Amino acid sequence: MKNTNEGFYRNSRISMIVTNLVRLALIIMFIRGCVNVDHTHTLIIILTFILTFFPSILKKRFGVYLPSRLEITITLFIFAAQFLGEMHGFYDKISWWDTMLHTTSGVILGLVGFLFVYLLNENGDKNEKSWKKCSSKIRLYSYNGCCSNCNINLYEKI
Repeated sequence: MKNTNEGFYRNSRISMIVTNLVRLALIIMFIRGCVNVDHTHTLIIILTFILTFFPSILKKRFGVYLPSRLEITITLFIFAAQFLGEMHGFYDKISWWDTMLHTTSGVILGLVGFLFVYLLNENGDKNEKSWKKCSSKIRLYSYNGCCSNCNINLYEKI
């Protein structure tokens, strides 16, 4: 019989390796920019580096454990959007880059929303009253987000 913890530790190691590789690439680009006295992208590099700590902040501060694959997806999304898209001009070089990032962000937000609802339901009937309040707010913000996203997409098409 296969040990289920073995898969969990392997996935978390892979997540840690991917995250550290992204951080290493950002540090190398920061050092390269300092050596070449090119500070045009320094702020983007620093912000992207800070954002790579987002999943671990969620774990330590709020006790929210994201699946390893979702952590990897979030880290690679941040890297692709900020580092590749902004700094290396992938938005201009690759015509479908923006569409791919919007699709990926939609999937990530959907999974995070699902995990949020799952965590709220995990407590059972103890928080039924607060769950009703929270679920109505979730629906309101989801509707608002859909409407604003549709308006943005329509605006980009015009």
